[in-house]
Amino acid sequence: MRKILLFAGTTEGRICAEKLKKYGISMDVCVATEYGKEMIEPSKFINILRGRLDLNGIKDLIDKNDYQLIIDATHPYATCVSKNIKEAVEASGLPYIRIKRESLFLDYGIYFNNYDEMILRLKNTKGNILLTTGSKELIRFSSDPDLKERLIVRVIPGEESIRLCSDAGIEREKIIAMQGPFSSNMNQAIIKEYDIKILVTKESGTAGGFREKIEAAKKEGVSCFILRRPKDDLNEEGISLDDAIEKTFEFMGIKNNDISSGGIKKKNDITPGGIKKKNDISLIGIGMDGERTLTIEAKRYIEEADLIYGASRMIDSVAYLNPKALYKKMYISKDILDDIKKQLVFTNEVKNIAILYSGDTGFYSGASKMRNYILNDESIKERIELKTLPGISSLSMMAARCNISYEDIEIISSHGISEDIWEKKLKNALAEDKNIFLITSGREDVRHIIDIACHVSKEYQIYLGRNLSYEDEEITVINSKEFNIKEIDDTEGLYSIVIKRVPDDKKNDKVTAEIIKEENSELITRIVKDKNIDDLNILGLRDEEFLRDEKTPMTKEEVREIIVSKLRLRDGDIFFDIGSGTGSIAIQASMLKDIEVYAVEEKTSSCLLIKKNIEKFGCRKISIFNDRASNVIDSFPMPDAVFIGGSGGELEEIIAKLNSKKNEDKRRKIRVVISTVTLETEMEIYGLIKKYEPEDLDIVEVNISKARKLGRYNLMKAENPIKIISFKL
Repeated sequence: MRKILLFAGTTEGRICAEKLKKYGISMDVCVATEYGKEMIEPSKFINILRGRLDLNGIKDLIDKNDYQLIIDATHPYATCVSKNIKEAVEASGLPYIRIKRESLFLDYGIYFNNYDEMILRLKNTKGNILLTTGSKELIRFSSDPDLKERLIVRVIPGEESIRLCSDAGIEREKIIAMQGPFSSNMNQAIIKEYDIKILVTKESGTAGGFREKIEAAKKEGVSCFILRRPKDDLNEEGISLDDAIEKTFEFMGIKNNDISSGGIKKKNDITPGGIKKKNDISLIGIGMDGERTLTIEAKRYIEEADLIYGASRMIDSVAYLNPKALYKKMYISKDILDDIKKQLVFTNEVKNIAILYSGDTGFYSGASKMRNYILNDESIKERIELKTLPGISSLSMMAARCNISYEDIEIISSHGISEDIWEKKLKNALAEDKNIFLITSGREDVRHIIDIACHVSKEYQIYLGRNLSYEDEEITVINSKEFNIKEIDDTEGLYSIVIKRVPDDKKNDKVTAEIIKEENSELITRIVKDKNIDDLNILGLRDEEFLRDEKTPMTKEEVREIIVSKLRLRDGDIFFDIGSGTGSIAIQASMLKDIEVYAVEEKTSSCLLIKKNIEKFGCRKISIFNDRASNVIDSFPMPDAVFIGGSGGELEEIIAKLNSKKNEDKRRKIRVVISTVTLETEMEIYGLIKKYEPEDLDIVEVNISKARKLGRYNLMKAENPIKIISFKL
C-alpha cells in the first residue's frame, strides 16, 4: 500500500491529515504529545505515532517503512525538529514537502529576538502577564519569583501541558487550559477577566491566531511582547498548506475527477441513485454581532461547514463554533466565487460552504450580489445547492432597542449613495411626517442627517445607534428642537438612525444625551428610554429587580432604604453616587425624586452593568462616569447630597474635594452619607469627622438577619453589620 509520513502537531498538520484521508491516502502521522494525538480523528487511513523523535529515531522510522513522500507540518518555532526531519529525508532520498506557515508582521507591540531579551524587559514592568507561548518554555519565565506571581498561563488542555505548569509552580487558578486558535473577542474577554497588562506571544502567523491576539491587545490598550520567528524558519524554503495538499495529490496520482486511491468512488460523493451530490453553499446572515444574535439554524450550518468565508470581524465572532473548518477572511463577492471554483476544481470534494454576512441577507446585504454571481456562473451552478439563511438586521435591532415598530417606516441609505439623492429622499420623508430609518456610511453622514432633521420646523425624536449589539453599543436619544449638532462626538463606528415625529401631546417631554466616560477616555452616550414605571414599587425595590453579576457588589435592599432616607433628597437636587457598583442607589434615588445624578464607578464592567440597569428602569437623569472619583469631582457642579459606597482608598481626598466645593456657594450645605463594613474605614471616617467638624452627625449600625430555608425549618442568618454615617459639610 502506498503511504506517506506526515509530521504534525499543528493546525496545518491536522487539516492536512483530514484532507488527505478523504481521498483514501494512507499515512503515518507523528505527533509529540497525547493531546496532539487526540486532536486527529481516528481513521482506517491514519496511523498515529505518538512520541518525540530525535534524528536517529526519524531515520529508523523511515528505514522501516515504505513511504512514498514525507511532509513536515511542524511548528515554525520547532526548528530543531524540522532540521532533523530534513536531514533524515536527505539521507533517504525520498520526496519532501515542508508546509511553511505564512509570516505575519503587525505594527503593534515590541518584538524580541530571544526569550532572554524579553524576560529582562518583563522584569521592569508591572501588572499581570498573559503568557501564550506554550508550556515548554514556561520554566524560563517562572524561574523568577516576581514574574511567576504575575503570570496567567494559557496552554493547550493536555496532561503534559498541565504537568509542566504544575512543575513550574503555577497555581491552578492562573492556568487557562483551552484549545486555540482564539477569536479576537475571546482574547479580549480573557484580558478583561484577568486584568492583563502585558500579552506575551510568538509571531505565530494566521494559523496560530497571532492577528486575533494583537487585535484584542490593541483594543484593550495592553502591551504586546512578541518573540520573532526563528531565522532558520524565515530562511527555510516551504509552501502553503493548500499548495502542499495539491502537490501531494499530484504525487499520489489523484486527478480532478479521481476517486480514492483504491479506485472506488467515495461513498459520500454519491446518492443512492448514483447521482453525484451537489455542494451546499449557504449565504448566512449572522445578525449584528454573530455571537449573541445568531439564529439556531445559522449556528447549525456554520457548525457543519467545511469552508467558511467572511470579513475578519464576522469570522472572529463565529470561529468558536467550528474549530475544524477552514476559514478564509474574504468579503468581495467575485474573489469568494473565484476561490470557491478553485476549491471545487482542485479537490472535487463535496463541501459544505458557508459565506457570512452581517445583519440580514435580505437587507442591504452583499448576499444578493453573491447569489447572482453563483446562479449566473455556468461552470458551477449545476454543481451547487444554494441556500439563504436570514439574520437579524440593523433595522429590526434598532427598532427593538428603541421600543418602536417599523411596519410603516421609510428606509433610506446614504451608504455608497450620492448625497443629492439620499438628501432629497430624507427631506421629502420629513415633509410627509414619516418615521425614517437611515443606514449611514459614518459620522459625517450622521452629522449631516441630524443637522437636516434639526432644521425643519417640526419636532422629531432622533435615535442614534452606534455598534449595535456589541459591548460598546451606544444609543443616544435626542430632541430635534433642543439639540446642538456640536454635541455629536467624533467617534467612528457603525451608525444607524431612526427619526420619529414627536406627537403634539408629547412635545413637553425633554430628552437629553448623557455620557459614560471609559478608561480610555472615549465618550459613550447611554440609552435614554421613555418607560412607564407606574407599576414599579419605588420604595422597596427588591434586589432581584436589579441586573447583577458575580463581581459587582450591591447595597442590599433594607440598607438601601435607610441610605436613601438619610440622603434627605428633594426635587431639583444634584446627587453624587460614588462607588456606584450596580447603580442601585442612584436608580432608586432618581426614581423617588426629580434629581440630577452623577454615578461614579472606576470599574468598566460595573459601568456597563449600571447602564443596563438604567435602561431597565427607564431612568432619565443619570450620568455615568467611568473613572476614579478624585479625577472627576472637580468638574462636577456643587452637589446637594453625596453617597459614598466605595472610595477606592481615596476617602480623605474625596471629602477634601467635597469640602472645597462649599466655596462655590457658602450658603448651601452638602449632605454626605457613607456606608462601611470594615473597622479600618470606620476609623478613617471618625478621623475625618474630627478634622472637619461637620454638622448634623448621625451614626447608625444596621444589623440585619434574613430567613433561610433549611429542610422544613426557617433559620435566621445574620448579614454583616453595616455602619451608616451621615453629616453635613
